Amino acid sequence: MKVLPLILKKKWFDMIVSGEKKEEYREIKPYWIKRLIDINHPEEEKDENKTIPEDIIFDLKNHPWQDVLKGYYSKFKEFDTVSARHGYSKNCPLVEWKHKRIRIGRPNSIWCSEAYADKDYFILEIGDLISYRNHAGITWFGDDIIKMLK
Repeated sequence: MKVLPLILKKKWFDMIVSGEKKEEYREIKPYWIKRLIDINHPEEEKDENKTIPEDIIFDLKNHPWQDVLKGYYSKFKEFDTVSARHGYSKNCPLVEWKHKRIRIGRPNSIWCSEAYADKDYFILEIGDLISYRNHAGITWFGDDIIKMLK
């Protein structure tokens, strides 16, 4: 099973656990491109099995992401689940959900800070919640998560 780990701020974490937030956002930067996109080789060189040069990915500082990836065969990586934590300790709250898909677009303004609403982001679509663990280490699963919050 392939899991995508994330760290979230409390506000967004709580909105996901409550079922209110349906998307999570990540900036289109080299760090997230390497984690979310499987970039292979230019279309015309498919048979040579070349990988995209590292310096091309890091050229995002000078060029829009569309120009950087243009001409390269790429697809979003596939994940089974997303495991999101609020904090870094081993007992911090944790929520896991089924991964739906990744796309690129503008974020929903109610699910992000205003400063980020005017540019493209990686959008991670949130599927059904699998489990939620609170600060005390108590874990709920599936439909029990929403019932527990009421």
